[in-house]
Amino acid sequence: MNKVQMILKAKTYMEFMAHSIDPTTQEDVEDSVLQKCEIKDMFLFIASLLDELIKNNGEVINVASPIEFSIDKINKNMIAVSEQPI
Repeated sequence: MNKVQMILKAKTYMEFMAHSIDPTTQEDVEDSVLQKCEIKDMFLFIASLLDELIKNNGEVINVASPIEFSIDKINKNMIAVSEQPI
């Protein structure tokens, strides 16, 4: 099982747990902890984070660090430079 498949499985497990269902047996779980709204909301939140990770092909993107801008020579020639500052 590759990385994205594992993340998808984890997301599915989180969604099952948020609905008080045992992900391995798919049976309802009668547990007071799993009935709490805060717990259910956290499972759904974690599932949404895992969904974002799946959309990025399993790669974590660090948006806190700046991304270096670069442009190749072909595209550089296509930029019109004005004589006045913008």
